[in-house]
Amino acid sequence: MTTDGGDDLSALGPFRDAADRRVELRPCAGPDDRAPLAALYGCFDAASRAGGVPPAAPPALDRWLDVVLRFPSVVAWHGTDAVGQVFLAPDGDGHELSVFIDPAYHHAGVGGRLVDAALALAAARGGGRVGVLTRGDNRPMLALALAHGFVVTGTADGQVELARDVPAAE
Repeated sequence: MTTDGGDDLSALGPFRDAADRRVELRPCAGPDDRAPLAALYGCFDAASRAGGVPPAAPPALDRWLDVVLRFPSVVAWHGTDAVGQVFLAPDGDGHELSVFIDPAYHHAGVGGRLVDAALALAAARGGGRVGVLTRGDNRPMLALALAHGFVVTGTADGQVELARDVPAAE
């Protein structure tokens, strides 16, 4: 599979998650994926919305999706349902990685596959620094980032910043 930028993601899916569900990773199709992504982001409770992200209310969610859909991203699908998304937002000379997973798919391997996809996207786009910002009490995200080679680079106001360098793809 490739993204609009020609990034090869064929090694990343489909796969069976820990609950034996068939999950497929595909590059985000932009506006065509808007409704399934809105449904995905609607399943998050208040505790899962760090700093108001993703927004819960439709007007704010629509504006947020307008921005997010511009970034390189990969969506995890179970059938016709979007069950996760990872995207790379520009951040100086590098990228900030954001990953969102339907709570029903937590601890099933979907997050790890999405982070793998994001790192492949970063490599295909020339590599560089990839950062993650998460709440200090978000143990699943901290474990996921550390397992993928990220290191803590700072803490402030209950947030943890992690980063890693990604070499350019050959």
